Amino acid sequence: MRIIILSLFIIGITLPMLYSGTFFQTTKYLNDIDDRVEKKTQVIAEPKSEIYTLLHSKSLQLTLPKSIETLYHDNNYEPIWSSANSSIMITILKNIYFDGLNALNPQYHLQDIELSSNSFLKDLLLSDAFLTLATHHYYGLNYHQQKIDIDTVSILQNALLHSNLEKALQQLKPKHRAYSLFQNYLVNTLEINSTTHKKIQLNMERWRWFSKEPYTDYIIVNIPQFRLKVIEDNHQVLNMRVVVGKEEYKTPIFDSFLEDMILNPYWYTSNTYNEKTLLPALKNNPETLSWRKIKVFSATNLKKGASLNPKSINWNSVNIKDYVFRQDPGNFNPMGDVKFTFENNYNIYLHDTNHRELFKEDNRELSTGCIRVEKPKMLAIYLFSRESVNYSYHDINVELKKGTPRHYKLKHGLPIFISYQTLVIKDKKLLFFEDIYNYDDILQDKIAHKL
Repeated sequence: MRIIILSLFIIGITLPMLYSGTFFQTTKYLNDIDDRVEKKTQVIAEPKSEIYTLLHSKSLQLTLPKSIETLYHDNNYEPIWSSANSSIMITILKNIYFDGLNALNPQYHLQDIELSSNSFLKDLLLSDAFLTLATHHYYGLNYHQQKIDIDTVSILQNALLHSNLEKALQQLKPKHRAYSLFQNYLVNTLEINSTTHKKIQLNMERWRWFSKEPYTDYIIVNIPQFRLKVIEDNHQVLNMRVVVGKEEYKTPIFDSFLEDMILNPYWYTSNTYNEKTLLPALKNNPETLSWRKIKVFSATNLKKGASLNPKSINWNSVNIKDYVFRQDPGNFNPMGDVKFTFENNYNIYLHDTNHRELFKEDNRELSTGCIRVEKPKMLAIYLFSRESVNYSYHDINVELKKGTPRHYKLKHGLPIFISYQTLVIKDKKLLFFEDIYNYDDILQDKIAHKL
């Protein structure tokens, strides 16, 4: 009887709720509460792993804590290093001397890894060491220029999965032959004085700033050597002197891809030249553009606009970047007969010069940043040959006599490295060059604690 009464009571309550929809709302609400309670219970009940505890302790010092957090979060805060992979990683760290690095750098944790009796701590330190070393191989100890970002966490996960730690790291190292020569020298030379060793480390570091593509054909400029070389199939085919930026107009270090060449080029003055040289001269005498045979244009209307009258501009109150200054082709043009361009953020390019006497100087730190080449026509003929265009000196001279700019887009351009190597290896011998910009000391100060 009680059951019947209770059932009727429930039905009496439920039917109106069903009819009004309240029952479903109430049920959904209760289910939501239940889900939240269940989840909360799970969180409370789930014990923190040893790795989770270590990772969130204030005493743990990691180089890349955010990357480590991502790595172990993806693995439910469980260990990821097998005994075999751990041994391989320790061996890798002990051998980084041959990459111009220091295994005792605290960021690599080598001593703590070898001495630690806590397997969970060791796991974390091994991961941090790999990610740090991968970062150093790819970007360098002192990140120099913008590169395509790499996912070091994924690289480590894949390397552990396939047990190819050494291969994974090798792919991040510089592929340039000069870097390999330094490696071989460190492997095969038992005694190296500290000064030379530091030079090797600094120059290996600068190779890390460049592309990691294994190029066999390329152009390389070595600023302290005042030389440009063209390499084909890893063999030198051209070698010529260059003039580089003076102290106040330092030629920057970068790599790019040369794919444009202009005969009879205009000279578009650089922002640095405009600010440091041209603007002060214009403030003193607006006629300076006339005798320099330079025309001024509005920067916003260069292609369509006519040149402006420099006398109509108040040079004492302008933003010099609002204007573009262009000199026509001719013997007075510092670009000379040929200009070679490549994408970069510095407005730097290779070009001929109307002051060829400068190539006789021993110290050719004389330009306003761009690189003047001794044999521009020879370089042009070589680049034409890569395009299957049989241009001779005569053909180039005929084109030059026309006096109008002629632009060539190269289908088979070349990688170009604007490098700063105060030490190179040639025929197993060390060649030292003067540190004209004092970059060795500056770099040493920045990365000394890592070496």
